[in-house]
Amino acid sequence: MIWFPQGVFVITAANLSHSTSGITISLTIHDKMALLNGECGGTLPASVVFHEVEDIDENGNTVINRPTIYQIIQELVHHFGGEQIGKIIISDIDERVKRIMKWTGSTPLFLLTTIDG
Repeated sequence: MIWFPQGVFVITAANLSHSTSGITISLTIHDKMALLNGECGGTLPASVVFHEVEDIDENGNTVINRPTIYQIIQELVHHFGGEQIGKIIISDIDERVKRIMKWTGSTPLFLLTTIDG
C-alpha cells in the first residue's frame, strides 16, 4: 500500500461501533478550508482588516493600498490557514479586479468592457 498526502482535514464527528461481525468507524471530515469559511467555527485571533494594506513610501509617508480579491484570499489562506504560497491555487477569480465594491442602488448594475482597436 502506498500513501499519498492528500492535505489537511478537520474531523467534525466520529463514531465507533462494534458487533460480532466487526468494527465500524464513521468519520465526518472537512477540508482545511472549513476552518476559514466558518463551517467549523474558526475565529481570527484579533481584529483584522483585509481590504487595506499600509505601506511607507520613499518620503516616509504612510500610503494605504487596496489589494485585489485574489491577493486577499491568497494572504488569508497563507497566514491564517498555514498553507504555502506555492500550494495555493486560485483559478476562478480574475486578478484584474482592483478594489472591493458594493452596489447599493435600486437598478441593475452592468459592467461594459470595450477593446480599443
